[in-house]
Amino acid sequence: MSLLNFNDVPRVRELAQIVYHEQFELDKRLSQELSDADQQALMNGILHDLSSIDIAIKLKDSDLYYEYIRWICALLSYHMPFVDVERRKEYLTYHYASMIKHLNGAMNESDYEYARTLLENAIEITKGLTLEELKKSYISIGDYHECKKELLHLLLNKDLRGATQYIEDLSLKLPLDCVFTDIMKDTMREVGELWYENKISVAQEHYCSMAIQSLLSRFQSRIFEQPRRNKKAVIACMGSELHEIGARMISDLLEYNGWDSLFLGAAVPLQGLCDMLLFEQPQLVALSVCMPQGILPCIEAIKKIKEISPQVKVAVGGRAFIGMKDVKIKTGADIYCDDFKDLLHEVDRLCR
Repeated sequence: MSLLNFNDVPRVRELAQIVYHEQFELDKRLSQELSDADQQALMNGILHDLSSIDIAIKLKDSDLYYEYIRWICALLSYHMPFVDVERRKEYLTYHYASMIKHLNGAMNESDYEYARTLLENAIEITKGLTLEELKKSYISIGDYHECKKELLHLLLNKDLRGATQYIEDLSLKLPLDCVFTDIMKDTMREVGELWYENKISVAQEHYCSMAIQSLLSRFQSRIFEQPRRNKKAVIACMGSELHEIGARMISDLLEYNGWDSLFLGAAVPLQGLCDMLLFEQPQLVALSVCMPQGILPCIEAIKKIKEISPQVKVAVGGRAFIGMKDVKIKTGADIYCDDFKDLLHEVDRLCR
């Protein structure tokens, strides 16, 4: 066991509380700067950080943790606009210093040394980060910039009727897989980026997500018209994973490419997935993971899948794997691609 036993929730929370209270002792301005909601978010952030360190140690993947560090630094910059950049960096430096102090004794010596190195580097990374280098625009990457911009405009203005007509018109000019992968996927990623940058609310982000789901459903008849290939796939988001749109798109694209695709949705329990495999005997299982906390449950699921059906191919994808080295080796997956089209190509290659 690398860090704490994360099944021992009271012990983990006790450590988080110690770090939390010490931050207020070290940084006297925090209690004046943070609202009650911000203080609760701070506590949740400490628990999230402990989990991220645990994952990095178990996978021996420092880059995965450093990607998280960059992500959290930018998130604070966007969601704490009432303090300047240097003040936010100071807050994070206190946080990592406290973690270094209190993790000593919470794990064995070699794992503590690994964790200490992670956190010392986190301090240096945080000091050197600029917000500009962390900004992303999914509208400007790839092709169809104007199409993505128009769809985003319609979604943000809550014009589902207009968005539906626009996507249906596009689908008459472009291949359906192009509409899904090059336009709708990138537009939804841009919506997530806008929430991340604190430019839209959680409610707005949820509306856009539901609108995209509605748009996807408009093409079911065309998807099911395609010739069948006598191949079956099961697609799921494991454990507590709630971000399901990417997995839904993969399911629809596989169906469009002739597969019989069984989309199980979000937060699928492992036993339920195993039961489905035994009953359906698919050639492919695709697992989507958005948050890093879903990586270890995903690895557990892949191990179980291979025990039940050694011949089945397993694909993984999702934002959680950004920054992770040797994804296929560390997870046991047969396929890993960040791009939907690359994923479909690999599926065709391995599942003949």
